[in-house]
Amino acid sequence: MSEITNQDLKELILAMDKKFDQRFAEVNLQFADMDKKMEVGFAEIKGEIKRVETELKRVEEKLIAKIDGVDGKLTEKMSGLDKRLGNEEIINRSVLLGFFATALTSATKFFFFTDKV
Repeated sequence: MSEITNQDLKELILAMDKKFDQRFAEVNLQFADMDKKMEVGFAEIKGEIKRVETELKRVEEKLIAKIDGVDGKLTEKMSGLDKRLGNEEIINRSVLLGFFATALTSATKFFFFTDKV
């Protein structure tokens, strides 16, 4: 066997160092490539999120407008129904008052103006 000299060890170490440097450079390139791809992906996702948010705002505004329209219609109908119920209440009171007046008149006539022979 031949003996390994310091020069041989130095050459082996330098060769290994060179290979490690090449490997690290390759790994760094791969990471840089992956980083660029991730940045592009994140930019696409952010754009999609903004588009969805815009669409949601548009739909929300449409729904609010529809709800306001329905609320206005219901308010008008409730107002009309309230007026009708108010008129019906007056009519019912008038009919009840008329009934009592007729009953009182009939009772007065029966008790006081009947022919007593």
